[in-house]
This record gives sequence, C-alpha cells and structure tokens, in this order.
Amino acid sequence: MKKTLIVFMAMFILVFMVSSCTPAPTPTPTPNLEGELISVREGTVSTFGDLRIGGGWIRKSDYVDDNGEKRHGLIAGLAMELRGEEKNVNGYEGQSLQFGEYVIHVEEINDSFIGSGYVVLRIEER
Repeated sequence: MKKTLIVFMAMFILVFMVSSCTPAPTPTPTPNLEGELISVREGTVSTFGDLRIGGGWIRKSDYVDDNGEKRHGLIAGLAMELRGEEKNVNGYEGQSLQFGEYVIHVEEINDSFIGSGYVVLRIEER
C-alpha cells in the first residue's frame, strides 16, 4: 500500500512538472485586427517593447464588465510595468485596458486543472 502511494505521488509530481514547463500556445492572429498577439502563462512574464506583463493567477469569479453588467467567468490577474510605472488589474475576456501608450485587449483566458493556465493578449501601441 505504501509503495503504491509513493508511485502515485511520483507520477503526479512528474505530470505536474512536465505540464507546468510547457510553453503557452502560440496565438493565431485574427484577421482585420491591429496589434501583436502574445500569450502569458501563469507565473511568467512576457515583454512587448517597454511593456512587461506578468500572469499572476486565473480563476472563475463574479465580475462587472465595462457595460456595468454582472458576469461570472474566468478572470486573470495581470501585473504590468512600463518604464517604472506599475499597474495590477483583473482582466476578463473581451476587456480592453489602457496603460501608457498601449492598449491591451484580453483575447482569451484558458485555465488548467493544475495551475498552468494562460492568457492571450492583443497589444496595440498608440
């Protein structure tokens, strides 16, 4: 019994390590939309010009969208830094955020059962 438990735990740890080391998928460009697509995995940082975006966490939660409507769905904690200025936001799919000369569109939020979800962002420089 003890040996079975040890083997099970070792397999679980191995699966967790492999899945958390895989990169976020490369985003597929959407026709007729401006900006560059980047993906940010939980616990990592992506860079676009002077803009650095860190993916903190992804979870299901209630939120209020830009139209003032209550919703329930995936939200992502994003930490942004631009030339020493910092901004932390909770983003949801379809949301657009302004930070400095950049507009960040939250295109997709994908959650994984083991904490290695990712966010796809479309970034425009204004």
